[in-house]
Amino acid sequence: MLCVNEPGLYRLVFRARKEKAELFKTWVFEKAIPQIRKTRSYLSEKMREKIEGLEKSLMIAQSSQNTYKSLWEQERRTIKRYENRNFLTLNDKKEIISLYINKYPVSAIQRITKKGKTRIKNFINEVLAMDDAAMEAMFDEWKKTSSRDKEAV
Repeated sequence: MLCVNEPGLYRLVFRARKEKAELFKTWVFEKAIPQIRKTRSYLSEKMREKIEGLEKSLMIAQSSQNTYKSLWEQERRTIKRYENRNFLTLNDKKEIISLYINKYPVSAIQRITKKGKTRIKNFINEVLAMDDAAMEAMFDEWKKTSSRDKEAV
């Protein structure tokens, strides 16, 4: 039995004059070695096309993900800005009513509370539109929460 290592196989094939050996030599010298030199590997045409397709798909997916992340961040900042500027907590409402009762203009209330002018006006109009029973209920609720806060301390 005769064993031949890889370099020996190439020497044998390159010396051979058969048609199959000539086809193999042509493939090695014209396709395989130049591609290995350029890309450090050899891939069939179909495999290279598949890999290129997967790389394009990956790039599109990453681009979409970055776009969605960017949009999500933008929405989150918008929501946070809206909440910070326009959401009125119970303490905000108490402060606005107190300032309004003391004849502060809406622009001054806006600067003091750092809340949106429209939100302040809407809240004041809601309060002014309430009947006496609704206002009493609101003030009773505020008293209850104030007493709970004091008990907690």
